[in-house]
Amino acid sequence: MRYAAILLIVFASCSSSERIPPADIIPRDSFVALLTDVQLLEAVSKQKMIRTDNPGPRIARYYKKTFEKFEVTEEQFLASFKWYYEDPEDMISIYEEVLNELVNRQSERNQQPKP
Repeated sequence: MRYAAILLIVFASCSSSERIPPADIIPRDSFVALLTDVQLLEAVSKQKMIRTDNPGPRIARYYKKTFEKFEVTEEQFLASFKWYYEDPEDMISIYEEVLNELVNRQSERNQQPKP
């Protein structure tokens, strides 16, 4: 009996600890792309590049268009964000990918000829 308990512990510790997302969670690659666009929206909003007295409705429209582009709902985005956020190492990795994508976009933009 004692050996069975030890074997059970060994097998449990050898099992994969990788989390499997529920069906309604946005796949990681799509989530990274979506989060990249969301970060750009947030930057534009924070820099007050959206010119209006009340930017709330306008930024909401941009969010809606972004979610439509990725064929997800706001609820799916929020649920997915929460799910990925529950694993801090995974979320750090996701944000590293987002940052790399933003740097790549900036680099491409800087290489374009000026009008």
